[in-house]
Amino acid sequence: MFHPRHLLASLCLLGCLTQAIGLASEPLSEDSIDFAPLDGALWEGNLAIQIDGPLFSQYMATRFEKRGEASVPVAFFKEKSDFKVDIDVTLRFQINDLGETSMLLTHTIEGSQRLLFEKRYQYREERHVAKTNITTDHLIKVMEKRETEINYDQNVAFNRGGFDIGEVTFTPSGRMKKRGEMIIQGDLNLEFWGEARSVSIEEKDPSPEDYAAVKKVAEYRNKFSLPVRFTITVKHKKKQITGSFTPELDINDPMVPESDVEGGRRVFSHKLVAVGSFTLDPLFQK
Repeated sequence: MFHPRHLLASLCLLGCLTQAIGLASEPLSEDSIDFAPLDGALWEGNLAIQIDGPLFSQYMATRFEKRGEASVPVAFFKEKSDFKVDIDVTLRFQINDLGETSMLLTHTIEGSQRLLFEKRYQYREERHVAKTNITTDHLIKVMEKRETEINYDQNVAFNRGGFDIGEVTFTPSGRMKKRGEMIIQGDLNLEFWGEARSVSIEEKDPSPEDYAAVKKVAEYRNKFSLPVRFTITVKHKKKQITGSFTPELDINDPMVPESDVEGGRRVFSHKLVAVGSFTLDPLFQK
C-alpha cells in the first residue's frame, strides 16, 4: 500500500481553489496497487484513455564520395519500422472540499515493433592466393542486414514517490456539495519498456575462404515515450457525471535511423487514435 501526500491549498476570496499535483511516481508491485481512500472525500472520479493504432517509419540514403571531379555512390542504406500499439491509461482520484486528493495512475501497453536495417557497400581488397606468393585485387561487395523484434507487454501503477511522469492539475470552483465546476488538466509523459531481440547477418561477395557469412544476435531493452495532454471541464451538482474527451498526443517517430547521411529521405506516418472518458460520483449524502 502507499500513502499519498496531500498538497494543502487555501481558498481564494471568490471560493476558487487551484491545486497542482505532480505525479512524481514510482512503479508499484502487483500487491500494492490498491487505491487509498481520502478522508473527507466528496467526489470520486475515474478517467480512462485508450490509444491504439499503427506507426510507420522509413529511411533511405545513399552515401557519396568525391573522386576527382565526380561524386561516386559508395554505400546505400534502407531502414524500416512497423509498430502497432494498444495502450490503456486510467486515473482514479478522490477530492475533498479543501482540494486535497488521493490518486492512482496506471497504464498498460501491448505492442510489437519490427525494424529492418539494410546496408550495401563495396571496397577493394588484396587477397592472398592459398599456397602461393600471389596476391590479387578484388572488388568486395558487402551486404549487412538486421531484423529486430521488440515486444511491449507492461502493466504498471504509479504513486507520487519516485520518478516524474508528469502533472495533473485540479481547479474546482463554486460549492463542492452543490452546483460547481471542476477543471482537470493532465500533462503526462508515458514511458514504456520493451524486450528487443536483434539478428544481424553480414555477407561478402566474393566471400573469404574462412567464412561465408557472419551472424550476430543481440538482446536489449528499448524505451518508447508518448506524451499525452488533456483538459476536462466538469460541471457538477449532486449526481453522477459522465462524459468524453479527446486527449492530445505528441507523437514522435519511434525509429532512430542508424545511418545519418546528408540528403537521406525520411518518412513517418501513423494512424493512432486516442479517446477518453470520465465518471465523477458524489460521495456525500444528497
